Amino acid sequence: MPIDHKTIHNLSASVASPLAERRIAEALANLEAFAGAASSPFNTRERITALADSYAMLSRFLIDGVSDPHREEIAADIAAEASAINAAIERDALAACDDPSLYMSTLRFERTRPEESIAALIKAYAEASATPDIPLATTESMAQRIFNRLWVTFPLTASDAEAVHAAVASATTRIPDHARILLIGSLMLGALRFFDQRRAVILADTYRINNSTPLGAVALAALVLVLAAAPVHASGHRKLRAALDALSDVPTVAADTRMAFMQLIRSRDTERVSRKLTDDLLPGIMKLRPDIDRRMRDLDKNEAAPFDESGELNPEWEDMFEKSGLGDKLRELNELQSEGADVMMATMGGLKDFSFFNDPANWFLPFYASHSAASGSGVAQLSGAIEGLPMMCDGDKYSLVLFAARMGGNLMGAGLSAHLDEQERQWRELRRTDIDGDAKACADAANSFVQNVYRFFKLFRRKNEFVDPFVKPINPLSTPLLSQHLGSDAEALSIAAEFYFRRGHYSEALQLFNRIEELTPPSAELYQKKGYVLEMTGTPDDALEAYHTADLIDSDSVWTLRRIAALLVRTGRHSDALSFFDRIEAIKPDRRTDIMARARCLMELKRHTDALAQLYKSDFLKPDRPDTLRLMVRCQLIVGDAAKARASADRLKTIAVGSATDPYDNILLGLACMALGDLRGAVAAYTDFISGSDFDTAPFIAAMRAERPVMERIGASPLTINIITEAALTESSRRGSSINK
Repeated sequence: MPIDHKTIHNLSASVASPLAERRIAEALANLEAFAGAASSPFNTRERITALADSYAMLSRFLIDGVSDPHREEIAADIAAEASAINAAIERDALAACDDPSLYMSTLRFERTRPEESIAALIKAYAEASATPDIPLATTESMAQRIFNRLWVTFPLTASDAEAVHAAVASATTRIPDHARILLIGSLMLGALRFFDQRRAVILADTYRINNSTPLGAVALAALVLVLAAAPVHASGHRKLRAALDALSDVPTVAADTRMAFMQLIRSRDTERVSRKLTDDLLPGIMKLRPDIDRRMRDLDKNEAAPFDESGELNPEWEDMFEKSGLGDKLRELNELQSEGADVMMATMGGLKDFSFFNDPANWFLPFYASHSAASGSGVAQLSGAIEGLPMMCDGDKYSLVLFAARMGGNLMGAGLSAHLDEQERQWRELRRTDIDGDAKACADAANSFVQNVYRFFKLFRRKNEFVDPFVKPINPLSTPLLSQHLGSDAEALSIAAEFYFRRGHYSEALQLFNRIEELTPPSAELYQKKGYVLEMTGTPDDALEAYHTADLIDSDSVWTLRRIAALLVRTGRHSDALSFFDRIEAIKPDRRTDIMARARCLMELKRHTDALAQLYKSDFLKPDRPDTLRLMVRCQLIVGDAAKARASADRLKTIAVGSATDPYDNILLGLACMALGDLRGAVAAYTDFISGSDFDTAPFIAAMRAERPVMERIGASPLTINIITEAALTESSRRGSSINK
């Protein structure tokens, strides 16, 4: 009887997790148990036994002190083989238990047609695509079929790999480039589900043979994503290691790898940019809609024009946008787009409900104007106009023409058509004359591919069936190929570290900062950022060490001094913190937040008179701030100045309204009343506190318990404290009862 889905995933994870941490003996033992539970064939169990014997021998030789320069490679090979067996067992077990996922449904369909090999399908497609009389829909369907068959084939056999290699990697292939890129997407998607070294080798060879072309750039981007998402032992396959090593002969491999890496990490910013557009810019424009409508009506009356004679925006329109803040937001979005950010997903993401996008293959299909979806009646002109534009990815171009077809082909008038045609002409001319035109074309192709992939994992209707490779940040130091070509590139690592740092991926940023520290001269900025990520990842002592190093390099950085002082306070080292507050005060004496932090530190050190001096200074700089007055009341009570404490508490009650209101202010007022002997006033204040807490007496009792040492210090006896507490509870009960009635 087949085991259920949950058991399959748990057993597979029991192998994958220890393998990721190189606990190979544990993984092999769990793999043997998985094979037994899944009733795997005898030859699979024999392979596992052979791996276990090999690893046991390797371990024994190591313990006996036998030297072996290839031990690490052998261990990596064993881990890689174990991972491949684990994937095969998981896949077969899921298929046997009728897993309803799209992958398994497609696999079961393909298994019904064993005679249609990948090689045969590719050969038939090549012949059909070269025959003019065969309808486009037929060849398109054949390409989709190859995509699906290749996607769910695991592992690729030697003959499968040879056929795909000849179709995709070979410079003499008869397969058109759009189909080759489609197959690259299939290779990648399959490898992301079940890692297969032959897929990765084909991608590596495709780049090596076709470097400096858009096809090669796409293959490299797909390879980087596969290697980054694969287990840490993915490089354990010898053929893959050899294929990656062979890339070193490509003169531009370092620059191309960096380009692909940057395209991938930049994609992680897509959701933030989309939120900025949908939650910030578009609502702002909607708020201006009445004003825009009014000005458009003015245009109808010829009272104004959006542009003056020189072509500049009408000053009234420009002033409207600037005052609303939309001008700055538009400039920020333009700047993000110039840096390669994906600003189109927010607007095009909603146009993925066409049946065209129900097929996974179409998410990875390059846009070409002769495709049946793009060449229909009414949209051919639009397709031709947008085909070469690099600012839209392929999927978004298909979305646009499909939407135009739904609208009856009336999406664009003659003016827009001419504008798009001119834009494409300018882009083509720029590429032709630009000395870096080939490199930019490669970057555009890689960027479009990455955006296609990103949209698939974020927007595909069955996306929850796929493991999203964009969830986890890519670590260039632990990813094969990236570590080889970027591991010593301080500039590339700095860009990546800064990206992760600013977006809160602190663990990844820390690893990069540590590597940058080894590659570059010491700088205060590096140690400041390293200290901050250490602080954010919960290692305050290491953070302090980094901050102190930054302070040694730049002793006048108030930011560093503040971080050190705050960390020392947080870890209870108030005396040490005070010396840094003193340095901050000497450099920048009148910053209120620093003054308040110093006052709190002095209070922790029981130096309440000195703390009061700081609080009076804060109150002078910015009078009537609730946080200042709250601390002031407490300090004045402790130093014995009850009259000033009462005056400060009264000020606090007067100004603390709205968001600044805190029911605990009534506790402070009650303390001040008790210090002055005004016990009725104390009872009234405490009753107000209970009322402000929705008549929940628990917070009041807890507060009275916490403040008891202060009450005793200002002269209240235990009996007085108890009687006042009881009186406030009684009075609040009366007040609460009357309100409830």
